[in-house]
Amino acid sequence: MVVAALVGVDLYELVLMGNILPPGRVYADNKEALWLNQLRDYCMSLSPVAGPGVLIDHTTRGTSFRIPPKGPSEGGSRVKQFVLKRVKGDYLECLPYTTGLPVPSSDEENPTFVKVMKPPELQKSLFNGNTYENWLYDVIDVTPSGESFVFEGIRRHATNGKKKEIQQVVPHYRLDWALYAVDNVDGLTGEITWIDLNVDGRAFSNTLFRVPEDGTFGAPDE
Repeated sequence: MVVAALVGVDLYELVLMGNILPPGRVYADNKEALWLNQLRDYCMSLSPVAGPGVLIDHTTRGTSFRIPPKGPSEGGSRVKQFVLKRVKGDYLECLPYTTGLPVPSSDEENPTFVKVMKPPELQKSLFNGNTYENWLYDVIDVTPSGESFVFEGIRRHATNGKKKEIQQVVPHYRLDWALYAVDNVDGLTGEITWIDLNVDGRAFSNTLFRVPEDGTFGAPDE
């Protein structure tokens, strides 16, 4: 029994250290062989295995787990608050969020904006001149007039041959309002690394309630 216990201790160290392959199972029809096989299986189950974000270090003093720090090149997304300043066709120009809603986020005369990509459904380039589900889209830029605190950014004209719609983003974007974005998104490369999470649920909505007799697009009813 003492010999078996010592064998178990040595086997445990060998399995954890990973330097020597453990011995095979004992093939004998007795209680000692059964006990040794069960001990072997138990020791094998104790062998640590590296996984995502976890590394295994084997040393002469034992085995340890290590979680390496994540850098920008190693993935690891983060969510951050921004303050909206400008609305473009495919992206938003923002500044880092401070405190309060709504608030200007910078006193600089020429601050450096952070570009935050819009969700695909709200982007101009994906729809302008393209047809989806038999709807042809023509997207135009909408520039706010005067000291506006509400932005549309873009407006879509959509037609399927029978129906025509003027689609606006609802709710509109608001100047100095907070938004939440996530970075290091797979597939998002280049200058823009942030994408808007659209927590306000913005979407295009038809605002054309009447179609003029001449068939052209009309303005929404007041």
